[in-house]
Amino acid sequence: MTNKIILDGITEASNYLNEIEGLPLEQRKTVFDLADGVLVNIKAFVSNKDAWKKINEYEEKIHQEFSKRLAETRQKLKEDDPLIQWQNGLSYMMDLRLWKTREMLAFWDKITKEYDL
Repeated sequence: MTNKIILDGITEASNYLNEIEGLPLEQRKTVFDLADGVLVNIKAFVSNKDAWKKINEYEEKIHQEFSKRLAETRQKLKEDDPLIQWQNGLSYMMDLRLWKTREMLAFWDKITKEYDL
């Protein structure tokens, strides 16, 4: 059976993401930081070595994809007027953060069904 602390952490991170709707872009970073932090912290309670390895591999994969998407976004922003570049950049970044956190949440949901953590 998966550790209750892990399941509670997944629920907590998911609840943070549910708070995103309606928040101004400038305030969303904190919510993403909280959700991502919870997902990183629950790794400390994973006792299955195979699951631990899969979690780390998936985190690395997501990080690489995030970096790739960020580089592509920076290229797009170079074409924007400098006066609106920051707002477009913030919007792109918050979309990327939402994608990243959702990917990790979905992965945690999946791995808790595959392994006894």
